[in-house]
Amino acid sequence: MDAAALQKQVLELRRQLAESRARNRAMWSLLAEISQRLQASSTSIKAAVSSLLDYDIFWDGSTQHEFLETIDDSVDQGSNLIVLMTLAFRSEASSLEMKPETHTLQEILSTVLDTILAKMPGLELKVDFPPEGEPVFVDYGYLAVALRLLLEVLIEPEPPPAQIELLAAEAENSWLLDIGPIPETIGVAIGHLCQDRFDELLTSDNFLPLSPEKLLKLFTASRIFRLQDIQLDVQTGETEKAGLRLSIPVARPGQ
Repeated sequence: MDAAALQKQVLELRRQLAESRARNRAMWSLLAEISQRLQASSTSIKAAVSSLLDYDIFWDGSTQHEFLETIDDSVDQGSNLIVLMTLAFRSEASSLEMKPETHTLQEILSTVLDTILAKMPGLELKVDFPPEGEPVFVDYGYLAVALRLLLEVLIEPEPPPAQIELLAAEAENSWLLDIGPIPETIGVAIGHLCQDRFDELLTSDNFLPLSPEKLLKLFTASRIFRLQDIQLDVQTGETEKAGLRLSIPVARPGQ
């Protein structure tokens, strides 16, 4: 290898190292904010339990029930954040053990939608996909988790969207899953994630409306998609609102 080629290689390695360091700093900054939310949940649980154990004060049944609801909600929130942080760390380190197998996309979508509707029974969903088609080659569990995280971010804005559409169609060598409409901020955020510009995403003032939890959900979902060779793109048009498109590979012969 001549000197010019060696210098070029060194410069490229330095660039990759700088990007990795910037992404790690951004991730740690985000996780620090999530940790503060965990601490807040722990504080709420401690305060509620201490109040219930205070024998000098008599709490009526209604007040005791409120304390128990606070404990229950705080435990759920803390547990969800811990699971999310673990998924984010492992997906960033590519240490999630993907076990792709042949599955029907329709079954995966039905499972995810049942979970979402159980959480938000009043949500209006427009779903359209053929009852049959080529199977996909994915890790069922992780794909379901990534889709759920993505949909949770889309249905949580204030006010929530009037309707979300999920349209799946079979194309050559893949299934195309369109999800929308999406807020402009989320579309730009996902665009940054798809281009590995996570550090820019967290330092830009444009993303203040997105909570640390939503950003971590988007990051984790995008990483899981990438680990399964699922392409995620933002679809925009002149007259239509932005949407997302997932290109999910179908199973090849022998898989």
